[in-house]
Amino acid sequence: MKMRLWPAMVVAAFLVGGCSNGGSNGAAGSTLVVARVKDAVILDPAQATDGLSLNLTQEVMWGLVRFKPGSFDIEPALAQSWKASPDGKQWTFTLRKGLKFSDGTPVDAGAIKWNFDRWRLTNNRNHGNDTYQYYAAMFGGFPGIISDATAPNSTTVIFKLARPLAPFLHDVAMPSFAIGSPAAIRASHEAFARQPIGYGPYTVAEWVKDDHITLQANPLFKWTAKPAYGTVIIRDIPDQATSVLSLQKGDVDILTDPRPDDAAQLAKQTGIKIYQQPSNNNSYLALNMEKTPFQQLQVRRAVANALNVPQIVHAFYSQGASVADNWTPPKMLGENPAVKHVPYDPQLARKLLAQVSPGDFAT
Repeated sequence: MKMRLWPAMVVAAFLVGGCSNGGSNGAAGSTLVVARVKDAVILDPAQATDGLSLNLTQEVMWGLVRFKPGSFDIEPALAQSWKASPDGKQWTFTLRKGLKFSDGTPVDAGAIKWNFDRWRLTNNRNHGNDTYQYYAAMFGGFPGIISDATAPNSTTVIFKLARPLAPFLHDVAMPSFAIGSPAAIRASHEAFARQPIGYGPYTVAEWVKDDHITLQANPLFKWTAKPAYGTVIIRDIPDQATSVLSLQKGDVDILTDPRPDDAAQLAKQTGIKIYQQPSNNNSYLALNMEKTPFQQLQVRRAVANALNVPQIVHAFYSQGASVADNWTPPKMLGENPAVKHVPYDPQLARKLLAQVSPGDFAT
């Protein structure tokens, strides 16, 4: 059983998104207040594994490239251009000139190499005891598929790969590989994990655990789009009823991931808008094929046929999810539109179970 989740965001009607084209919303004194149900875990993106942390760090730290908003297409970030060798085993990135981290130190090729060496080399003094789970997963352990990283000059970074990796550029675009200030990380890994220093539209001004995180517009951020708000306050409000009331009273401007029933009610109120988009999250039922009776294909297929997934999705998520045909989300590398969800067929499920010996169900 798989279902694709569709998170919603409730926004007061007069608000504009995270970056503007330099209009009045970019005023230094403007403040945006966002409510969410849970706090971030850690703000070093290389160590973070949860979406709440990585969603926030993307506003503070950028990588070489990034995903275009709302898609899996790649656009420039710290790098203005890139190219792969014909054999796919070397990638060369050319950096934008004149960029600075929020601590004033230069964003140059040496800093890019330093970050990748920190992640991939276990004998690097700055690797420390951190796990870097996303690096290990994306690049195959340590040092993994990246056999070398060099900086022949201040604006050029070259990666040599042990073998071609088709999704290399998309892997580098992951928020886990945002580039941090080497000076800040060397000064204190612990402080960096609480208040990261990178290049992005905002900086972390304050983090009060399980209460709020305050972001300030980064004065060193040079981009065609400017931060839309001088200050962004992200409040942790675990109780859904309290967060809904806070939005209705005007104490917060945005409520992320409301319950479907709450979103439906809020959509009826004047001055409130609901923004909804497909996510990359799946909710699923896992069957352990090493345990009895799930070694049997007929049993696994019977379970799939016995579940009325559309009914379950509607009962628990209302309009907040859809039935997933694939494990891979739409438009992501590996999606196969030809694969369709196993249909609900309890009669077939009974026939399949009848083919299995009763002894196969012994535990």
